[in-house]
Amino acid sequence: MKRILFASDSFKGTLSAQEVCSIQKEEFQMQFPQCEMVMLPMADGGEGLVEACLSLRPGQRITCTVTGPNWVPVESGYAILEDGTAVIEMAAAAGLPLVGDHRDPLTATTYGVGELLLHACGQPGVRQILLGLGGSATNDAGIGMAQALGWKFFDEKREEVPAKACYLNRIHHILPPEHPLPVPVTAACDVKNPLCGPMGATAVYGPQKGVTPEQVPILDGGLRHLSAILEQMLHREIGTIEGSGAAGGMGAGVLAFLNGNLKPGIELLLDMADFDRIVQGADCVITGEGKIDRQSLYGKVPSGVAKRCQKYGVPCIALCGSVGEGAEELYQIGVSAIFSAVSTCTDFSGVQKTCREDMRILSRATARMIRTF
Repeated sequence: MKRILFASDSFKGTLSAQEVCSIQKEEFQMQFPQCEMVMLPMADGGEGLVEACLSLRPGQRITCTVTGPNWVPVESGYAILEDGTAVIEMAAAAGLPLVGDHRDPLTATTYGVGELLLHACGQPGVRQILLGLGGSATNDAGIGMAQALGWKFFDEKREEVPAKACYLNRIHHILPPEHPLPVPVTAACDVKNPLCGPMGATAVYGPQKGVTPEQVPILDGGLRHLSAILEQMLHREIGTIEGSGAAGGMGAGVLAFLNGNLKPGIELLLDMADFDRIVQGADCVITGEGKIDRQSLYGKVPSGVAKRCQKYGVPCIALCGSVGEGAEELYQIGVSAIFSAVSTCTDFSGVQKTCREDMRILSRATARMIRTF
């Protein structure tokens, strides 16, 4: 072999994409010492987007304090790349890890995301913003973010409505800010869900944020109501656009309040990495994520990498933490083989303790297998 590419996502809660790729590179180098090893840590828009971008392009980290999802200040930050792109993860201000066991999707806010956007726009040289959608604790369609940016929401009596998900149904009038964001925003997301309905933000992703069965119709109805108001105001479709349901409806918020674009995060990262050029001439590509199942087909790192490998006839092997139902469907889009690191029944705390050694053993075994052919 002459060249091997490592293009993995992070393994959520255990290993960053950089750590995964580094372990894999070390083990493969032992079996193929003369081979060129290229690390391209990936992300699909959620956790790890900032780190992945900084591994691909020169840049600097910026830290600041913003309003967290529970309305309490949190230490946060983002990155500014050398080309003037500010890379922001909404989870850095409104993510599930920031709320711990105190999940309250009726009041959880994206206000801090708006503060991050304003902070980034105030930095010299920022020309555009890449906003990663994923891992949110919120279900407010970005109205908290919008409020931080100067948008105001009123009820039928023209009294201002608090920017919380539980008040979405009360909104009847919306006043935009005098000055919009001065730079364009592109949102990176990994889902195609619409804003409302059985495949919408609340029904599909609400339970992981603490939404109870009784709250689903309340929150979904609120999103539907807001969508109708926005579409009437902006004279454009919002709620039915693919990805509008991403991150508790933040996809819709990006469209409506930022006049931004929604794009698959993995495609943006692959383009940033100049993947199409680098993969040509490669003998093999190693990709993966924490769990590979049917969901991996839809905007996740392994499927994005595999499709491009298939285009250029390069074998693509997926290494993951665990394999779920539907994983074999990835064979149809360019994955050559899937291997799992977790071979015994254990809880997540056990996985966290052994994840590095598990990945090392899996990578070593995979490299030795490839060497035999």
